[in-house]
Amino acid sequence: DCNVLNGTYTAGENGELILDLQTSTFAACAPDSLHDQFVIDLSGVVSYLFQDGALFLALKYDAGVMEFAPAE
Repeated sequence: DCNVLNGTYTAGENGELILDLQTSTFAACAPDSLHDQFVIDLSGVVSYLFQDGALFLALKYDAGVMEFAPAE
């Protein structure tokens, strides 16, 4: 929500996903920014699933699932 994060990914045939987060801008973020939590969560992704047009990223240790919908 306040910075740009770049990297690469490797997707396995069995749903595993490896994200290599490489570079980020370091703009000052508002106090209510979710940038830091978003980067932490992306660092913990272990698998993915596409369902009904949405992308779901599962986090390690059953910490949760990130859901992404297509932009309108």
